[in-house]
Amino acid sequence: MRLLPVLLFCLTTSVTLAPEAKAGFIETYSLSSFTLVNSPTSILTNGSAVMQGQTLVVTGGNSGTGEPGTTQLTTTAVAAGQIAFDYAYFTLDARNEDSAGYLINGLFIPLASSSGPSGEVQFTVAQGESFGFEVTTVDNQGEPGILTISDAGSANGNSATPEPGTGPVVLLAIGVALTAVGLRSSRMETGA
Repeated sequence: MRLLPVLLFCLTTSVTLAPEAKAGFIETYSLSSFTLVNSPTSILTNGSAVMQGQTLVVTGGNSGTGEPGTTQLTTTAVAAGQIAFDYAYFTLDARNEDSAGYLINGLFIPLASSSGPSGEVQFTVAQGESFGFEVTTVDNQGEPGILTISDAGSANGNSATPEPGTGPVVLLAIGVALTAVGLRSSRMETGA
């Protein structure tokens, strides 16, 4: 029974090489689970947040009032774990006129104050802690700051299990192994 070791090898290899499924916090936390707050008021600061596919876009205020303002988008952690995301920041406004960052329990951690920065962020939250994003403006004029959040993951949403598409890969590997063993057996029987 040489077939069993070959099958086990193929199965182990295909599962080991299969990509891990990663559901980001965007799947765990829909946009409706966040609260959007414009300060001092939504009339003076008119920021917004939208989902574009699997990307969250938070746009700061640009009401033209000449007054400072803050746009915050926050939610509460449903479970303890790691929050991870990629970000990019863009604005046509002058340096330090608009800025963006993330929030943990109301504490602002800056990411950018001029157009162009991007990167990866990871932090840990406990169940029930608040976290989110913030875009500020010193004058609500010029152009808004735009914070884009993508490729987001969380300990609650990450899975170390193979993706659902792994099944066909496993079946293909088994089929290849069986074919190879079958060809070898038929060659031995025919004396080739």
